[in-house]
Amino acid sequence: TYYRLDLGGHQIGFASSTLDTMGDSIRVDEMLVLEVATLGRLTRTTGRSTAVVGRTFRLRSLDVRFDGDLGRFTARGEVAADSVLRLLLVSAGDTQTARVDLPRPTVIPVLLPLRIAFGGQLAPGTTRTARVFDPLLLVEHDVGVTIGRESTLVVVDSADFDSTAMAWVPVLFDTVPAFRLDVMSDGVRTSTWVDAQGRVVRSANALGFTMERSAFEIAYENFRRTDRISRRRGSGGPATRS
Repeated sequence: TYYRLDLGGHQIGFASSTLDTMGDSIRVDEMLVLEVATLGRLTRTTGRSTAVVGRTFRLRSLDVRFDGDLGRFTARGEVAADSVLRLLLVSAGDTQTARVDLPRPTVIPVLLPLRIAFGGQLAPGTTRTARVFDPLLLVEHDVGVTIGRESTLVVVDSADFDSTAMAWVPVLFDTVPAFRLDVMSDGVRTSTWVDAQGRVVRSANALGFTMERSAFEIAYENFRRTDRISRRRGSGGPATRS
């Protein structure tokens, strides 16, 4: 599933999420690319994570990579029988080990709607509390989830290249029934709409950040082209079309 990331109506990145079943486990691959203005210049950050969870969505292993203009690091680890996540952290040639206690059942953020959906908990008006471990930030915290009413959202199903606009534009649309989940985490409320399979359709918070499911070309190709032009301008090179 591919997502366009916007801030204040302007695309600042894209994300993707891939779920693969592996016998007695599920592999979750996530990718996040953001380009935002920091200290007067554009900074780019790419985050990739691969998490393997069991049938109850409990974390088993983790592989995280961050690569950006401000630095890079990797983190790899496995959850031992004593519910401790042991991590090997590598940054700027320095290697450290860390441990994160996971005494209670935890779930990674992308699988929280999935667990709610398959647990038959998409009943409007109900509230749930869950323990979440963020594989990109390597932190664990509690979140509160309130289930809202079902709505019908419109998503881009396919795209075509517009030679006049020099961009990919929507061609076909699809309607998706989705439940609204109001997630409260660290004092920030995020409204997320998920389909019956627990896959995110749209997400938005009060800071103006939105994540919306879209066609690959609109989520990725348009951002890649805009990113190239922005970097040419930032380096003083010609902003030619490609």
